[in-house]
Amino acid sequence: LTSYDIAVELFSPDAYEQDDTSAAAVTIATDGTPQTNHNIDVASDPDWVKFTLAAGTTITVNAYNAGVSMDLVIELYDTNGSTLLSSKDTGLRGDPEMLTYTVGAAGTYFVKVRNFYADTGPLTRYDLRIKVAGPDVFENDDLYTQAKPVTVDAAPQTRSFDSATDEDWVRLSAVAGVPYLIRVDNLDNIQNADQGTDLVLAFYDTNGTSLLSPPGSVNKYLYPVEYTTFTFPTTAIYYLKVTEFNGKVGAFSNYSLEVRA
Repeated sequence: LTSYDIAVELFSPDAYEQDDTSAAAVTIATDGTPQTNHNIDVASDPDWVKFTLAAGTTITVNAYNAGVSMDLVIELYDTNGSTLLSSKDTGLRGDPEMLTYTVGAAGTYFVKVRNFYADTGPLTRYDLRIKVAGPDVFENDDLYTQAKPVTVDAAPQTRSFDSATDEDWVRLSAVAGVPYLIRVDNLDNIQNADQGTDLVLAFYDTNGTSLLSPPGSVNKYLYPVEYTTFTFPTTAIYYLKVTEFNGKVGAFSNYSLEVRA
């Protein structure tokens, strides 16, 4: 005889139902506050949310923490609730998805999230968040002549990339012979090659144009952190440049920058 166990898991629709059409869409915040524990309760169950934007606003939609039976598809619809503006489906079951888009006109827009496959049940759970993108408080800092100061051993600076060509420059008053730890961290916990912020840290001489060698440009890890320790040759002001390797931008491209001695 062969013995085995049977487990039965109770399952019910998520707290946002009924949200299966644009007309029944649930309002979602655009400050990054997540709606948690969405799921697919029947094979034809899409989840709709809505939000109001000003003209020219750039948003990032992030569906994440997906269950192993959930192959996320994000679709953004115009203010009429029926015209598809953009969609994202690059991952597999369990992978997150992220969509960034700039709307032309003011109004209420819609996002539909669905499962690429017909799977249903508790293993189709996912979380959803939407955030308006914008320049961080250190902009404009896209040139070494606009570099903002970073203070050694101070609280980390929180930054982000607002365009695909955005470069963040900082200046550091370094003392010769002192080893400094320079570190940048992805703050949005998106550890996915298609979506995660792949940070590049570059060191420049006192003229702001000559790349120091070593350490030169540091890009050792895909995500979520880059760091190196360096001792500057003279007491002077040096420059650091942070970029995103793949040109990723948007509200969930946040990272921190800190210098320790």
